[in-house]
Amino acid sequence: MTEANAEINAYRVLLVDDDEDDYVLTREMLNKARKTQFGLAWAQSFQAGIEALRANPFDAILIDYDLGQNSGIDFITQATQSGYTQPMILLTGRGGMETDLEAMQAGAADYLNKGDINSSLLERSIRYAVERKRARLALQESEER
Repeated sequence: MTEANAEINAYRVLLVDDDEDDYVLTREMLNKARKTQFGLAWAQSFQAGIEALRANPFDAILIDYDLGQNSGIDFITQATQSGYTQPMILLTGRGGMETDLEAMQAGAADYLNKGDINSSLLERSIRYAVERKRARLALQESEER
C-alpha cells in the first residue's frame, strides 16, 4: 500500500431525500471525492430514513430539508431523541440563517445550501463531522478511564 492510499478513508453515508435527481447528484459528487471513499445508501422518505438508521450502521447522515409532511429538522430531532449519534448534515435549497440556527439547535453537525455544494465541500463536511464525533468519543472514553 502506498502512502497516498494509506490516507484514504472510507465512510458509509445515508442520504434521506425524496428526490431521485438529488440522490444521483449527491452520488456523483461523492464519487469524485479525492481522499475519501463513500458508500452511499438512499432513503426516499422520512420513515424510510428512520428505518435505515435502525437497520444499518452509518458514519454520517445527509438529510434534505424538504421531506414531504416532515422536515429534515424533524428527522434530526427524532433521530437524536431516539439515541442515534451519527453526525447529521442538513441539505437545503432554500433557507438562511434561521434555518441554519434551527438545524444547529436540533443537533445537526453542519448545514449546507444545495446551491453552494460541490464535491470537495461535501467530502470535507462529512469528513470533518465524522472525525469530530470520533474525537469526542475518544475524549469521553479517556475521561471515563
